[in-house]
Amino acid sequence: MKLYGTLKKDKRAESNVQKASVDAARTTQQLEEVIDNFQLQKIKDIQITKKFPVETGEKRETAVKQESRLQSFRNL
Repeated sequence: MKLYGTLKKDKRAESNVQKASVDAARTTQQLEEVIDNFQLQKIKDIQITKKFPVETGEKRETAVKQESRLQSFRNL
């Protein structure tokens, strides 16, 4: 009877490990997508900034936005 209880606990533990592994993989994939989207947006912002000459105030505003995104990314 004691052996049955131990086997049941082992199965439950294995199930919990499997669930945690799936959750970790899902979270990793979501973070990779967030990072990819961030990088794409950053590239677009840089391309737009280079393509159109803008006034100093607009450049500063764009730089502040990019810095804000970078800080958000670093906080992930």
